[in-house]
Amino acid sequence: MVWSNDLKNIDFPLSKGILVDVYGTLAVYDRQAQVQIQVEKIRLVDKKDAQFDTDVIQHLEERGLLPRQKQDLPSVIRRIALITSKNSAAVEDFRSTFYKHGGTAQIDILDVLLQGEQAATTIVEAINRANQMKQIDVIVLTRGGGRHIDLSVFNDYRIAEAICLSKIPVITGIGHEQDDTIADRVADESSITPTGAAIELAKLSVPTLNTTAESDSPTPIEPLSMKNQASPLLLNRTIMIIGIMIIILLTILVIRSF
Repeated sequence: MVWSNDLKNIDFPLSKGILVDVYGTLAVYDRQAQVQIQVEKIRLVDKKDAQFDTDVIQHLEERGLLPRQKQDLPSVIRRIALITSKNSAAVEDFRSTFYKHGGTAQIDILDVLLQGEQAATTIVEAINRANQMKQIDVIVLTRGGGRHIDLSVFNDYRIAEAICLSKIPVITGIGHEQDDTIADRVADESSITPTGAAIELAKLSVPTLNTTAESDSPTPIEPLSMKNQASPLLLNRTIMIIGIMIIILLTILVIRSF
């Protein structure tokens, strides 16, 4: 049992299957044959365990969504649906990094809530809306760093389900390097940060300079024109005439010496 005042001090979401150390007072009730721990403090043994609820994984497996066949990112990206809060630092981080590294694609921002009871609903709706938009090549789901409990929305089974059902490839960039969520696990691609996702996509949005859509074959070399062929011939004749003149001059000098 955890009192509400003590529950506020826990900085990670409690979920089924995580491993924790519990500190508190042990109470034994003889008549009911029950033992109860009045929890005062909970310490997470492995931070990564805090983010995965086995019920969510089981739900996805029962739906036939896990394990899933992940989609490849397009070879060239022209339009990106960026799902995040329009007021978050992740928006500017993503956009500035993307264009700084040579990105040329159009970025459409789909504003969502990143925390709170309605956050998961707005994110699912944004993923579905992006799938209905025209010419979207990739969906980016991102937010900046935060406490584990702040990122817990990305472990919601509804978001994981929407990612799995998306017809458009989804790449995530959630939190910092050490953060990991179910959304990251089921996404087609996962970057450790929003800027990491921007750098990866910037490489794909730059068209190749040496090839065209019509043909990948090299441009044929044109044959030399008669004008270009004449130049070496003229040079050879000039050298020959100079050589003959030198021989004649040497002959004259030899004759005079006698």
